[in-house]
Amino acid sequence: MKKILVMGAGSAIAETTARLFAQRGDSLFLVGRKADVLESMCADLRVRGAKAVGMQAMDANDFGAHEAMLNAAETALGGLDTVLIAHGTLSDQQACQASVEQTLHELNTNGVSVVALLTRIAARFEQRDVEAVVGRRRRAGERAQ
Repeated sequence: MKKILVMGAGSAIAETTARLFAQRGDSLFLVGRKADVLESMCADLRVRGAKAVGMQAMDANDFGAHEAMLNAAETALGGLDTVLIAHGTLSDQQACQASVEQTLHELNTNGVSVVALLTRIAARFEQRDVEAVVGRRRRAGERAQ
């Protein structure tokens, strides 16, 4: 059984993958922006067989909250050995071309936040010789969750 952190838990791919993990009896900690979506998912995953399920509402662009979220996830699950990062947005190209602020927001969401998370996660995993980090890209035309 794995102890899995799911970032961007409200995305379709994260939800589907979390259901598969739950059916295996894994323990899950869900992170996403919408607490109500996470609460509903937690209830669903418990029914599907997850050994333990925890959650925290957090915007990945809140870089100062990353460390506390990772601590909460490790405390809730008794450690972590796998991370699925599935958060991100599908940028509006024209809006980004018209706004430096919008461009920077999209770069933070889809790039910098992932690097910041992976840097913190890699340091923790390296201390324990853990090797499982999974990421995904949003496909063209896919809607953000």
